[in-house]
Amino acid sequence: MTPIDMLKARLKTLSDEKNLKNVTKAGDASQKFLTLREILISAWTREDRVEAFKIIIECTELLQGISPYSEEYPYYWLLTMDVIDTFGKLLHDRLLYKSNEARNKNGQTDLPVNFNVEQVPKNVKDMAMNWFLKLSEITEIPVRFYIECSMIGCLKFFDEENLSINLERLAMMCSQFPDDLSSVFARVHISRYSMFIDPSNRTPHWRVLHNWMQAPKDVMEDKNRKIVSLADARKQAASIEGISWIVQCIAHRASTVEDLVPLFAYCRKSFPLDKKTYILICAVIEGLPSRYLAVHSEQVLDIVFSLREEFEDPLTRLGKRFFQMPPVEENRKFVKKSVWMRVADVANFQTFVECCTAWTAFTAKYYTIKDINRILELVQVRLRMDDQTKKSENTPLLIELIASFIGFTAEKEDCLEIVINKSFVKIVDLIGFDIQSTSDSSKKILENFTKRFEKHSISNVIVCQFIIEKCHSMCKSYRLEDSSDVQIIEQLVCSSLSLIDFQSIPDMDQCIELIVRCREDMGLRQTILEHIINILFDFTQFAHRALKSGKRKSDFMRVCITSLSLTIPAIRDVPKRVKFTVQNIQMCLLANFLPQIEMSTDRILEYLSEISTKNISPCSATSPLVNQFLSVLCYCPDGFSEDSPPLVPFSKLLALVERNHEAWSKEGKGVPLAEIYINMLRYLCNFRRVDFLTSDGSQDFHIGDTDFLTLVDANISDVNAKLFSLANEPTVAVITLENVVMLFEVHEEMRSTIRGLLKRSVGAPPHLEKRLEAIVQDMRDEAEQDENVKSILQRLSLL
Repeated sequence: MTPIDMLKARLKTLSDEKNLKNVTKAGDASQKFLTLREILISAWTREDRVEAFKIIIECTELLQGISPYSEEYPYYWLLTMDVIDTFGKLLHDRLLYKSNEARNKNGQTDLPVNFNVEQVPKNVKDMAMNWFLKLSEITEIPVRFYIECSMIGCLKFFDEENLSINLERLAMMCSQFPDDLSSVFARVHISRYSMFIDPSNRTPHWRVLHNWMQAPKDVMEDKNRKIVSLADARKQAASIEGISWIVQCIAHRASTVEDLVPLFAYCRKSFPLDKKTYILICAVIEGLPSRYLAVHSEQVLDIVFSLREEFEDPLTRLGKRFFQMPPVEENRKFVKKSVWMRVADVANFQTFVECCTAWTAFTAKYYTIKDINRILELVQVRLRMDDQTKKSENTPLLIELIASFIGFTAEKEDCLEIVINKSFVKIVDLIGFDIQSTSDSSKKILENFTKRFEKHSISNVIVCQFIIEKCHSMCKSYRLEDSSDVQIIEQLVCSSLSLIDFQSIPDMDQCIELIVRCREDMGLRQTILEHIINILFDFTQFAHRALKSGKRKSDFMRVCITSLSLTIPAIRDVPKRVKFTVQNIQMCLLANFLPQIEMSTDRILEYLSEISTKNISPCSATSPLVNQFLSVLCYCPDGFSEDSPPLVPFSKLLALVERNHEAWSKEGKGVPLAEIYINMLRYLCNFRRVDFLTSDGSQDFHIGDTDFLTLVDANISDVNAKLFSLANEPTVAVITLENVVMLFEVHEEMRSTIRGLLKRSVGAPPHLEKRLEAIVQDMRDEAEQDENVKSILQRLSLL
């Protein structure tokens, strides 16, 4: 973990409401560091140098009061370094400013970027020396060390020749820190400054590493000993991170083994193994540049394997590093063979899984599917034989192991081959020993699939069945509720099902079976059910396009439509249920499935009736649904047999609206109800425009019949009467006039109707006034071609 990662993790901990007391305490300390920084800048701005220097001392002493083994220390260390670095920058900028000021007075230019001591004015040299003399007042080693580090760059103003000597002196000062861990932080700090001041000078880095290795060491006598103490674990993790930074500085621009001979010599002193050698080897793996590791992979592996029984964690770290940049081509075969021989021998179960995960990801990314299959066999045997597989604390590790097989393969097709591998299936089954573990492993698998594959990109039937099975098993552990976690899971299921390209599977019967299986396994979840219905709609339309006309096509279409008819009623949201049923009628029209059309229209009327009794704003909810229903009903034959009466669905719909007329007329000033009546008029007028000579009379049992047209006219009159009763509202008057002029022929009998609607339109909203002007203009345009219309408009004073 890098220092920045440590800081982020600490900030995340501070935001945990469960640890409110710790938050308050840590927040107070953090605020104090931030306050000291502000006070420092303020004191420096008003040129109070003494106060600024005292603040730096106080800040450094505050850090010394915090235990290096505490969880908070890295966080506070970063805050302290920020304050100290600020002081160093302020001092350097002031010396530079004073130098330029003095030079400008003498007619000289500003100091160049790479200036030397001779170019610095004498008064500035004295000023810089005085600042370093102030350090002699500080007796506490850690405080003096950190402050002097922040000032070390200022030596360029008066003693540049001894800069490297002073860097090495500061590096040696780290050995005088009170404990080993705080000295590691100090060594990191001086290496950081050394890289900033003189990147090519490796001496300070070698010095801090050498001194650290020469300090007292603990021999790791127990081969199977694991770190139990939390403080020990933090110390080891922080030490590895710190020493890896130093190794990175040492290895700057290194390219050969000879460049790092002392480093490798330290690593090979592994018997008897001591803690510092172990930490150094881990740090070497973490700190060496990726390119260096790739070229010298054999030497690094040799160091790791020299650890004998303690090689597992370093080997895991090395696998993660090689995942980013693999060994050079000529070394890959050796690395693969030697590593997996050692991985197979790891005794501790958790260590085996962690190591296996790291190297599986590496192998999957850079090697062939054959190599992955061999690893699958190895892992399957180990998991089947070890009782640790069934322990819940190991489940997260095992799930990551599964992900390493399918998440990093170079070719996506290899991922499909892996999931149908018998060994992989058995591994997944072994991990899923209960509902929760099965759900968690399924979730991880599906997350990897949705990241790697695009929509409609998988057509392998076995893989499709695998995806559906994982979706089903993932849903088992989640209740039917609307929590955010459940919504995320349902969205993942929908995304996973979208990966399946049902239209590319040759056997259509098998496709419909897969879709039906999805409905049976996950149909109780509304979001998923809606997605399945949409999949079925798309597939039904595809079948209509793909199949040749004939009995096979007719029968298959009816199977799809019947499946939709059985699925849609499970939708709990009634408006959505109506919309899906309307879509199903469209599918029925494609298949000429008359009985299902009749059944679907009856269902829609039932659903609309349900909305009228349960919805808070029933008319506003019903109006757009009626529009959709009537728009598709226009294409349906009127009467599903010779014995059925005409306009049955419409009559039922009109009766429903009339029952609610009084209540709905009060909703939205009657506008939603007026829209319903207008759509009814459009539907009825459609029958008046049918060309009976071209109409298919085999299904239109009533169209063209005199009694039928009389019934249509009677319904038009009834609807008009209901609509005009709402026209006292200007908005209703405008939209009514607009549709009356559009739907009916303008003649003398309509003159009074048009006049009345025009009067009632006064006071309409601005956007409707523009529509009203357009209506009048349309009638004027028509009057140029029709004398009757012209006469009517003249009488209405519109011309």
